[in-house]
Amino acid sequence: ETAIDAASDAAFELDAGALGLRGALLLRGQNLPPMPKLASCVRLAMQGTLQAALGPSLQGLRVRVRPGGGGSELAKTCGSGAFPFSFAALPPSAEVSEALVAHLLLEADHEGAVCFVAELQAAMDQSLPPGESSGGVKVQLELFPRT
Repeated sequence: ETAIDAASDAAFELDAGALGLRGALLLRGQNLPPMPKLASCVRLAMQGTLQAALGPSLQGLRVRVRPGGGGSELAKTCGSGAFPFSFAALPPSAEVSEALVAHLLLEADHEGAVCFVAELQAAMDQSLPPGESSGGVKVQLELFPRT
């Protein structure tokens, strides 16, 4: 999702931060799509991962992903060949936010292997020419403290 203006983007980030649904992730891999496409793939993967956590009842979930780690420790420590992103998510109701935070913490503990890596791999493979594969990808995920 793209921001309409700076004020709406800031409000989105504040609301997501209050729910504990802001963070950063770091990708490493081979044959990854170029940055604009990679950011789109990360957004699709994050949205798919969070929807998988709660099933079809999670209609209206909004996810924003930005290249760069948003000042996170992950972004500060990443070297060449690594791609940092910041993300924020807003569910349709605050009641489901704790379940989404728990799922993201599980993803962080398992380096995205619960759902995120599979969702990302599928999105990246769809973005490549037929017959090409993006190869393996490694993920580190960090949730920011609630604001």
